[in-house]
Amino acid sequence: MELVAYEPSLKDAWDRLVREARLGHFQFLRDYMDYHADRFRDASYLARAKGRWVAAVPGHLVGEDGWASHKGLSYGGLILSPELQSPQVIECFRALNRALSARGIQRATWRPVPWIYHREPSEELPYLLFRQGAALKSRNLSTVVDVQAPREYQRLRRRKVASAEAAGFVCRETSDLDSFWPLVEGRLGAKYGLRPVHTLQEVNLLRQRLPEHIRLFGVFGEDRIVAGCLAYLGQPVFHLQYLHSSDEGRNLGAPDLLVDWMLRNAASGYRWLHFGHSCEEGGTVLNEPLLFFKEGFGGRPVVLDEWESDPSVDPFPASEV
Repeated sequence: MELVAYEPSLKDAWDRLVREARLGHFQFLRDYMDYHADRFRDASYLARAKGRWVAAVPGHLVGEDGWASHKGLSYGGLILSPELQSPQVIECFRALNRALSARGIQRATWRPVPWIYHREPSEELPYLLFRQGAALKSRNLSTVVDVQAPREYQRLRRRKVASAEAAGFVCRETSDLDSFWPLVEGRLGAKYGLRPVHTLQEVNLLRQRLPEHIRLFGVFGEDRIVAGCLAYLGQPVFHLQYLHSSDEGRNLGAPDLLVDWMLRNAASGYRWLHFGHSCEEGGTVLNEPLLFFKEGFGGRPVVLDEWESDPSVDPFPASEV
């Protein structure tokens, strides 16, 4: 197994592997990863076996002696070719840890891709981190809806959908990010004192690069947007990256109407609708009202983990391999 540090000349090979991988996600395509290359010092790797690229590892440097996969993306970890079997994955992981140790890395942070994003089962990384003695640093409770399964909304959600329909609101896809973004900034700022992870300029850039994966859906009343969702689309998951509304829209049930409409329309060809997590402070604080809203549509929990490991620790002594 040969490990090669990523460089721009390997972009096509990297993207091809991501598209074919067991758990590839469009966020791992270089057109997405590199939009914030000025903020994250790339330290990604490709692995090659018998002349074929078989694994990609998105990563970046953190401080003087840290490395992460990946704090600039939702997830990271080992992006594996379908042909790889566990012994080869173990070999790849050991080679990566040797490479990180050789460049002075003492702490590696991992955000494994949740199983709902897997095209095929691919959970070697959590096991390898366990074997390495990695520490679980955070665990966030996220919520997904099985789009293809029968579901029953809670009564409050049904009432809210009916209220929005009675108000004459209609749902449709839109390209009007300029009208939607103030709803995002206003809600995050007023309620949580936060800013969106992305700026409007960054979202526009990413939509231009990956229009089939990043789409905007809105709820309209008299041609003004009262709620919207910027969705990240990548089989098998329809992910609600930003779901926000005006005060008027929220009071009249516009977010509920939009979720119901997406489940029946835009997300109907996907297996999972992913709301994202409902936690703060690394999972130690649970936003119960937000969780109640999501589970009202039939959503159920999935955990999102972050681990920290010591690359100098070999998870498999030579006698075991």
